[in-house]
Amino acid sequence: MNLRLPSTLERWLALLVISALTAGLAQGGAVPRPFVVTKPGAVAAAERLFVKLDQVGAVVRGCARANPGAAPAFCLCRHQAELRGLEAAYAQTLASHPSWRDKVVNWTQPQTKVSRALSMSGLARQLQAVAACPR
Repeated sequence: MNLRLPSTLERWLALLVISALTAGLAQGGAVPRPFVVTKPGAVAAAERLFVKLDQVGAVVRGCARANPGAAPAFCLCRHQAELRGLEAAYAQTLASHPSWRDKVVNWTQPQTKVSRALSMSGLARQLQAVAACPR
């Protein structure tokens, strides 16, 4: 079996995801309860944002593999168009579903029936952090 150790950037991204999902521990002492969405339109909106986030993650992971040893911010800041697309998708999702702002949104992916979750406040913090990237 040929195992590859995660890069610094991949570990950093994983840490961001974990910290986003457990943000409630630091803010209120309890893990936030998932906000389950089941209506088809809401599920589609959550899935679109999730897919956009996954696409950005794939681009950043590719950059990290191509630039071993680079600072984590290097690859995040290098892909401005993708980040702007994610920011737009986040804003559009909140415009349609403002009650999701501080929630961990949970839904079942329609084709695979896999449960998914997305911390909206965690994503907002990540987007704020990369806003410091030079444009």
